[in-house]
Amino acid sequence: MIDAKTFDFLHDITENNTKEWFEENRDAYNNVLANLAEVSQALITGFDKEDAGFAAANPDPRRTISRIHRDMRFAKPGKPRFKSDFFLAFKAPAAAPAIAGYYLHVEPGNVYSGGGAFTPQRPELTRIRKRMAGSYEKWLAVVESEPMTRMFPHGLTSPGNLKIAPQGYDPDDPAIEYLRMKGYCANRPMTMARVEESESMSDIVETFSTVRPLVDYLNEAAR
Repeated sequence: MIDAKTFDFLHDITENNTKEWFEENRDAYNNVLANLAEVSQALITGFDKEDAGFAAANPDPRRTISRIHRDMRFAKPGKPRFKSDFFLAFKAPAAAPAIAGYYLHVEPGNVYSGGGAFTPQRPELTRIRKRMAGSYEKWLAVVESEPMTRMFPHGLTSPGNLKIAPQGYDPDDPAIEYLRMKGYCANRPMTMARVEESESMSDIVETFSTVRPLVDYLNEAAR
């Protein structure tokens, strides 16, 4: 479960986003990392029972935790030095390239679990679109299955959509809604109160299980 003190730390760093404050509260930060590593290990162990190889693909729970330091070389002007959220990002047990995976996003007031490929590179995205257009029924069987629509009623999320059809595709293609997307993820919102309960780990494992067909499809199509 996510410790309430983890949310407290993220709230506080939002209000005190300086190097001096961070150094003064490094012990609290280390406690946050320990908490997230415990959560990560619980999810790795739990989902490995349903997807053999998941633990082998994620041998170190600490390596699943995103960095809190923002790379200021690429940050837009005015961006704070430290992030106020964490991703626990898990690799799928698939042959390279495994562009799609699973994740838990931890941020005060914005917690969600899910899976997919948020920003596939152009070559992988091109192959995914080709597979999708060539076998649209198989794609629909994945993303519009009863388990997917029940758990993710708002459909897939994407970092953006093309305004027109991708080059080489007919604007009237039945799959055009999906072909215009730049990424494919399914997110399940969760409350802070829920993820502070130990039973929430089973909810997240259930999310991973439901979204697994999407993750598998994307990884296979991207090869």
